[in-house]
Amino acid sequence: MTKAVPPIRQAEMRVDWLAVIAGLKRAELSAEDISRHTGICRSSVRNWSNRLCEPRHSAGERLLRLWSTVTQLPREAVPMISTHDWRA
Repeated sequence: MTKAVPPIRQAEMRVDWLAVIAGLKRAELSAEDISRHTGICRSSVRNWSNRLCEPRHSAGERLLRLWSTVTQLPREAVPMISTHDWRA
């Protein structure tokens, strides 16, 4: 008999910054373009895309605003990842 796996709660999910930046790059924005549009330095964008760290709240908000504008998707559609995922 197998155990039922409990569903992932919303609190266990976080923004997948790598996927957010990848979406911007698919839209042909470079790290320099992202930096220019958000006021975030290029090295921070590179660190986030390499999952070395996560943005502070204000920088994350600016990045999500750009992502939403570029992808024409609502904020609720932002890529999320489980905190239990090995990539997180």
